[in-house]
Amino acid sequence: YGNPIRCRDKTKVFHDMLMAIHTTISGEWTEDPATEARWSEDAVNRASTEFLHSCQASKGSLGYILACGPVFSSLACVVCAFVLFRQPSSSTDKKCGGCCDSTLGANIGQGLAIMAVAMALIGFWVIAYE
Repeated sequence: YGNPIRCRDKTKVFHDMLMAIHTTISGEWTEDPATEARWSEDAVNRASTEFLHSCQASKGSLGYILACGPVFSSLACVVCAFVLFRQPSSSTDKKCGGCCDSTLGANIGQGLAIMAVAMALIGFWVIAYE
C-alpha cells in the first residue's frame, strides 16, 4: 500500500513478459498451443494495449470514489462559511441577497458535511480492502 504501481509500468512489464514467453532464445516467435497461431509484435502490442485499458478502467472507479470525499468536504466548508456571515432575520438591509439568511444554507452545509464523512469512510474501506 506504500507506493501504488502505475498502469503504464504494469503494461511495460506485461509487454516484456509476453515478449519473453512467446519468443525463443534466438528471437523467433513461437506458436500458441491453444490456438496454434504464431505470435507477432503486433499481437503483443494489441494485448498490452488491452491490458492498459483494463488497468485504467479498474483504477478509474477507485479514483472517483477517493476524489468525492475531498470535493464534498470543500463544498461543505464553502457553504458553512457563507452561513456564518448571514444577517439576522429581523434586518431589513439584505446585504447577502437573501441566500444566507435562511436555514437552507445551514441544511445544505450539514448535508454536504455528512456526505463528505460518508465518502471519506468509503474511501478508507476501498484503500484497506483493495
